[in-house]
Amino acid sequence: MIANPIVEQAKIMAERLRSELGLPILLSTWVDDEIVCVFSLPGKDGRTAGLRAGERVPLVPPVGASFIAWAPPEEAEKWIARRADAEADEIASWLRGTLAVTREQGFHVTLRRPETEDIASMLTRAASGDRTSDFYRQIAAYVEALDIEVAQPDMLNVDAMFDTLLIASPIIDSDTSAIYNLCVGGFTQPLAAATIADIGRRLTMSCVEVMKY
Repeated sequence: MIANPIVEQAKIMAERLRSELGLPILLSTWVDDEIVCVFSLPGKDGRTAGLRAGERVPLVPPVGASFIAWAPPEEAEKWIARRADAEADEIASWLRGTLAVTREQGFHVTLRRPETEDIASMLTRAASGDRTSDFYRQIAAYVEALDIEVAQPDMLNVDAMFDTLLIASPIIDSDTSAIYNLCVGGFTQPLAAATIADIGRRLTMSCVEVMKY
């Protein structure tokens, strides 16, 4: 049974969103240098939004921008420094810009990386028994190699379609300063900028409702 009232309310909102959107929803949180899935509600076809409850991924840029956007500036700089190429001015500048855009619009968008296996697929294989002894190191290496531009589409380009992996909005627990992300994923086809914006706004309003409790 979930004891945390923030998580309880988030699950109520997640179930409502899943019913309205017909898409899988998950709640994740930031623990030390990892993102941990708190709960995951699959879609009608069994697809998840990317993670199952208890699964973890490293907090290495660009992964985690949806958390770090709401963290103190010193945490943002520590996060940026986790990338091997963080000393390059254009990399650090781009990441800071991504955090600013996320704060401005209230949600973060991650685009699918073309022609590669995503983290969800890697974790699914591991859950089925296909896990090597250095599995977590492989996940970490995958995250570190991600193109930083696989995020935050140009929402002003109304005619473009975006192969979207995840849309995330924050829930901040004022009692503990913990940061959660309520996320929508499992998209089976590219989304128009207007659709992304609509889902992002609905997700953000759901998170605001959770934070009232």
